[in-house]
Amino acid sequence: MHPLATAAPIQPVVLAGVLEEGEIVILATRPSIWFILLKRLGSFAAAAVFSIAAIILDALDLLDISAPAIIAGVLAALALTMLWFMIDRATRLYLLTDRRVLRVSGVFRQTVIEAPLRHVQSVTLYRSLRERIFGIGTVVFSTAAAGGIAGEFSWFMSPAPLDAIKTIRDTLGRYGK
Repeated sequence: MHPLATAAPIQPVVLAGVLEEGEIVILATRPSIWFILLKRLGSFAAAAVFSIAAIILDALDLLDISAPAIIAGVLAALALTMLWFMIDRATRLYLLTDRRVLRVSGVFRQTVIEAPLRHVQSVTLYRSLRERIFGIGTVVFSTAAAGGIAGEFSWFMSPAPLDAIKTIRDTLGRYGK
């Protein structure tokens, strides 16, 4: 199995109407599991600061509501946030085929962004500090359509991004002309 391939098989219903007849999937992956925590890391940090402030204010007897009640509310909100990001991650799919590169995403409304391999002009890897720490990265595709209209889309927080770049380059070299 390719190091980036999804462990679970791709459900045919997810790809219904997305793949063309005879199209070969070379790589299928989802955002890293770290996507769930890292996508809104600032929100989690803010929740921690808010909880610490509630404990301090409760200890100083400056709150009308107890710190444990505030913390319980914060934890419930964080749990709902994490559940949402788990669902968001589960609905994202990054595909590389012998014809196109695609990103399928969306919980309530599915969006499919695609570019024929022959229109991919460059592939760039962006890795923030947090992405480097967790061994992930964002792969960005820059394209130009026949009418000169350029576009860009990404595989956000992709697992094993260096392997992805190698596979993409190999595929572009083989099928992109």
